[in-house]
Amino acid sequence: MEDSAIFQGQRTLMCKHLFDKGIAGEVVLEAMMRIPRHVFLESTFRQHAYQDKAFPIAAEQTISHPSTVAWQSELLELK
Repeated sequence: MEDSAIFQGQRTLMCKHLFDKGIAGEVVLEAMMRIPRHVFLESTFRQHAYQDKAFPIAAEQTISHPSTVAWQSELLELK
C-alpha cells in the first residue's frame, strides 16, 4: 500500500498533536511518524487513520488511540 503525501501530512499533524499533549520522547515521536497506521485499518477507515481514535480491526478487536500507544510507549523508556 502506498504511503501518500496526504497520509504523511496527517502523521505529521498527529505527532504535533501528541507533542502538544505532552508526549516529548524523541524515540516515540519518530516511531509514530514512521509507522503507517493506515495500513492496519479497513479501507473504510483509512481516511481517518491519524485521528486520535480507536478503530475496529479484525477478530472483533480495535487498534488503540495514537495517544494511548504513545503514552504506553513513552512509559517503556525506549532507547
